[in-house]
Amino acid sequence: MAQKLSQKLAAPAASQNEPVINEEIQTKINAFRAQNPKFVEYLRQLPRERVENMAILRKIEQAEQKERFRQASSVKLEAWLKERPEIATQIAERVATLPAEKQAGARINMIRSAIERQALQQVQSGPKVAV
Repeated sequence: MAQKLSQKLAAPAASQNEPVINEEIQTKINAFRAQNPKFVEYLRQLPRERVENMAILRKIEQAEQKERFRQASSVKLEAWLKERPEIATQIAERVATLPAEKQAGARINMIRSAIERQALQQVQSGPKVAV
């Protein structure tokens, strides 16, 4: 790792415009190509626009999946918050000071932080033992 870093730092500025190749990933790609020559040939015969559309569609699907996860977790976080009105009030006051475009994301992050704080406090206080 340190050797790769020193090689990158020693490389001339002109070669920095070249894409960085991850040897581990390149090995996986080469192995896949060797195991799936028909698929590789299929991709080579596709028009460039079609390949670009496939890559863009993959990004869109990833973003949609991320949004579905956010929405599902948001419902659960809001349900947790409804059970704790004192924390809800604190979060509402803090969110009100933020710009409108950041409020929704900040609210979710604050709820997550409150859950983590509460869990940490429970762990630090230790199990309750009857005396």
